[in-house]
Amino acid sequence: MDTHAEAELFASPESDGGRHSPFFSGYRPCITIDDAYDGLTITLLDRESMAGGDTGRVAFSFHALPSFVGRLHVGLAFDIAEGARVVARGTITAVHDPSLLSADTLGSP
Repeated sequence: MDTHAEAELFASPESDGGRHSPFFSGYRPCITIDDAYDGLTITLLDRESMAGGDTGRVAFSFHALPSFVGRLHVGLAFDIAEGARVVARGTITAVHDPSLLSADTLGSP
C-alpha cells in the first residue's frame, strides 16, 4: 500500500475519550478532514506502539483516495476516529501524492 501522507499525531488519553489500549502499525481507523470521512491505514514511524497521551510521527494510506484529492496541505488539522469517538488528532507534515494537494498549495513556491 502506498504512503499518501505523513503527520504528527496526538493520541487522546482514555480520560478524554481516547483508546484504552495502544495501537500499532497497521491500525485502520477512520479519518475526518473537513467534511470527508473515510478509512486509512496508519504506520508508526518513530515508535513501535502509541498509547493515549503519546505524540508521534505517522505515515498513512487512504482506503478511498478520491475522497481526499485536492484537499491536503502541510499544516492541515484532522481527526482520527473509531466510529463517532475521536481517538486522536493530527497535523499533516508531508504529502507524498501530488493529486492530494489543494489547489492553493500547488501555486506556492
